[in-house]
Amino acid sequence: MSFVTTLEAALSSSPAKSLPGARVPRASVAAVLRVDGDRVQLLFIRRAVNPRDRWSGHIAFPGGKAEEGETSVATAIREAHEEIGLDLSSAQILGQLNDRVAHKLIVSTHVFLLPSAKVPPFVLQTSEVSAVFWVDIAFLATSPPQTQPIPLEKLIKRPSFYQRWLGSSIVNFPCIYLPSPVSHDQEQNQDKYVLWGLTFGMTMDLLRAGGVVRVKGPIDMLLLAWKHAQYHALPVLVSFLVAIALTTSMAKL
Repeated sequence: MSFVTTLEAALSSSPAKSLPGARVPRASVAAVLRVDGDRVQLLFIRRAVNPRDRWSGHIAFPGGKAEEGETSVATAIREAHEEIGLDLSSAQILGQLNDRVAHKLIVSTHVFLLPSAKVPPFVLQTSEVSAVFWVDIAFLATSPPQTQPIPLEKLIKRPSFYQRWLGSSIVNFPCIYLPSPVSHDQEQNQDKYVLWGLTFGMTMDLLRAGGVVRVKGPIDMLLLAWKHAQYHALPVLVSFLVAIALTTSMAKL
């Protein structure tokens, strides 16, 4: 059974878990797939760099906040068109992943399959998006696990207590280094195309629903932390454990 067939069956047989919260701001993103020969690819964007934007420079799916009276899937379709000029009106909606919470925002992920691998040129909303690119599902499934160091001050308002406990001001999150779409020099652009955090969690959900299992849960994360601890100081292991707790409680990873 192919990845797309397995994914569609899983999403149709298990309805997405929608998080309640009438007063909580909501957003939607579009996880867009295409089949190119024997390759299944997933579309990502890189957010424009903006010091005032919490998501500045992040790898993400196209999407944004819902407008008043707008359905969740309509938000995803509208935002994909506004941000990258992608028309999803003729795309097949395979289903929806479980809602996630990020920074007091409930985010819904809708999965689309394009009718053809040939896509018209993207038209970027440059104030929001700096790049758009495709990544093979096979790459996501087999890429070795890496870590993304994030300063504590970007995660919590008062990092001093945790910094004293950790002995470090950095927390290492699991991530995947994606292929650079703009240069053949992967090392030069590696730090710009890092899949981590909220979109990493969404991507893992998508892979699992399609029958691909990279990370099964906290136990697997502990094993990954142990592997890295063999080569680094103890604070790295501790920061991995904190990353797991933060990821589970704050970003639902």
